[in-house]
Amino acid sequence: GALEENARFQQQIETAKEEIQRMVSEIRSARQYVTRITTREEAAPAQEAPQARAESHAARENEWSSPEALLREARQSEGWAQTAGYLARIDPGTATSRNLECAGDICRDQGFLAKAIEFYRQATSKDSENLNARAEFLALSAKAHASEREESLRLLQDLVGKTLGNTVVGPGIQNIFFTVMAELGREREMAAFCEAQLLLPLPRVGQLVLHKRLALLYKSQSKAEDAIPHCDAALRLAGDDVDLLVLHSQLLFSVRNYEEAYR
Repeated sequence: GALEENARFQQQIETAKEEIQRMVSEIRSARQYVTRITTREEAAPAQEAPQARAESHAARENEWSSPEALLREARQSEGWAQTAGYLARIDPGTATSRNLECAGDICRDQGFLAKAIEFYRQATSKDSENLNARAEFLALSAKAHASEREESLRLLQDLVGKTLGNTVVGPGIQNIFFTVMAELGREREMAAFCEAQLLLPLPRVGQLVLHKRLALLYKSQSKAEDAIPHCDAALRLAGDDVDLLVLHSQLLFSVRNYEEAYR
């Protein structure tokens, strides 16, 4: 009896939390809606019929929600049909590039690549400086459209090369590139790209990324002899990187250089 009562109490708490979150979401949407309506009313012709205005207000109230509110509902939805319904109500004209990118992330994570590609395309069209959305667009296009694969990967490589020294957006774009190349089974081309980039003048952070990536790639292919020089080079750039030190010791053990590995 006590356990059942406690379970009911916990359920009541969870229900109350959900209701509070729903109410907060509705209040925020209402505030944004009121702001928009007030602006529209001030600009509306004075001779507009009251009934027509009332019908117009009611229609907007039923149809409009902020992109943020719709994204929140989409993330919490159960099942793609419900999620897609919320995403379909997002107006690309009023949504920000970041809103559209988030919508693309939701579609990507649920495996609906065509819809994700469309949202990422809209995000990059709205803001050409949204490089992460552009990288996602190119990576998914390479995966989903064989006819566009080579061009998409070429453009993605160019984007990686341009952002190797960017510590803000660079890591995310690099991860997108390396992940899609691995998923497509193009490790050899990925290694060739990294090796070619290292022949160019690069900032230290760019060199570190490429050496570390090559060391990990060659290790995964059981090519310790090829991986060790890149691990050494990476450690010269970041000698206190714990992950690199662990990787270095693993590589040395694999070639039976035990004394150096223990050191």
